[in-house]
Amino acid sequence: MDVIKAVTESHLPDGRFLLEIVMAGSVDATSMQQFITELDGLAPKVKGWALIRMEEVTYMNSTALGSLFHFVSAVETRGGMVAFLKIHPRMKTVFTMLGQHEIIRDFNTRDDALAWLKHKEESRSATGASEIIKPCPACRYHIKFAVPGYYLCPNCRACLNLDDHLQLKRIPLESTEYLELVFPCRTSYYRVVKQ
Repeated sequence: MDVIKAVTESHLPDGRFLLEIVMAGSVDATSMQQFITELDGLAPKVKGWALIRMEEVTYMNSTALGSLFHFVSAVETRGGMVAFLKIHPRMKTVFTMLGQHEIIRDFNTRDDALAWLKHKEESRSATGASEIIKPCPACRYHIKFAVPGYYLCPNCRACLNLDDHLQLKRIPLESTEYLELVFPCRTSYYRVVKQ
């Protein structure tokens, strides 16, 4: 069963490129490989913005979620941006529990998503953030950042914050034994509390 139901390439009135992807169904062991192959094939086609509609996606296994996060990363590495439209409540919960709700930005309307993409692009241009390369304070692995925000180091998984002044700081964890789930969570990681 195809999870990616439709792919539309278009140009907005201001000339920006937009790739719209409509997904439906669930990604499990039977549909996972096809989903990953299709999604990997779409990343190079994004020459600007991508909008992913997920209101009818009710389940994704961990491999499919990893592929979705990889798609977002691949698009952003090329200078593009991704927004999500009408994520199903079950999937929203999964993204929040994984701490990915700051990366996977969800909007209720297409206009809101496009306005956010435009704002994000303008803030990139204003800060010159498209070429920020900083070493991780924990492991010294060099990371390229597109915009200020919260990140996980791809090498050591340290929690990092690139602030509006483009200073990269490690966010220390007090304990790894308990997670405090605070809803709505405002960061891309969970706060950790002492015993």
